[in-house]
Parts: sequence; C-alpha cells; structure tokens
Amino acid sequence: MAVLRTTRFAIFRRASLGAATLFAVGTTLLGTLGCGREIVEERSEEQSNAAAIETDRPLMVHLPAPHSEWISYSVNERKLTLYSLPSAGRWMVKHSDNAVPCPVGPEHILPEGLNPAEMIVFYVRPSGQTSRSVTLAQIQAARQEQLSLLR
Repeated sequence: MAVLRTTRFAIFRRASLGAATLFAVGTTLLGTLGCGREIVEERSEEQSNAAAIETDRPLMVHLPAPHSEWISYSVNERKLTLYSLPSAGRWMVKHSDNAVPCPVGPEHILPEGLNPAEMIVFYVRPSGQTSRSVTLAQIQAARQEQLSLLR
C-alpha cells in the first residue's frame, strides 16, 4: 500500500508542476500580448443611454390588424360585433371625440353621429403589444365586399 500512495503522490505532483508551468506561460503571454480588449471610444451620456434603451428590452412590434371581414357592424342598431380573441386579448375602440381608447366587450353599441373614418378598432395582448388598427369604414367596406362575393 505504501508504494501506491507514493506513486499517486508522485503522479499528482508531476501534474501540478505541469499545470503551474502552463499557468505561468499563459500569464506571461497575456501580459505581453494583451488580453484581447479593444479600445472603446468614450460616448456621450445621451449615446450611452440610447444604447442601453435599445438593448434592455426587445422591440415591441405591432401585431397584425384585426380581420375586418370577421367583424360585423349593424348600421340600424349601431352595434359592433367583434370575434373572440386568443390568449386573453382585449378589444379596444377609440372614438373621434375621445382621445383615450376604451376596452369593449364582444358587442359594443356606438354613439350616434360617429364618423366611420375616424372610429378605430384594435386589440391588445396582456404583454402590452397592440395590433394595427382598422377603421369602421374599413370594416363596413370589407363586409360589403364579402356580401357581394356571396351573391
């Protein structure tokens, strides 16, 4: 047993000397050649803030616009009927007289005297992403096209 212990110790000692030598050579090379850092130009505070904002969070691209042909609008009842959205999406409607869009349910009664070109419909996801918007005029035009194709 004593021979094996001595042999193992001798092998370990030789390996550690090799590792120490390798470490010394590597340190010397890094000291002489440099550690690969490039010279960084100094940036103004505005540039560094802009760079930080760009990299901090992913770009929030718009979701696709709602399918206009799937939304129906009854002119007589002024009733907008919206289709169900996947993944807990929420419908939003922005009237021309209101600056802030309001969340609506699957059926929404619009006020009288509304300009269809200025009434906007879109949806939002819980992550904060919004879709592109469609106007009430686009919804009416899509429904008329769909009805004319059925005839």
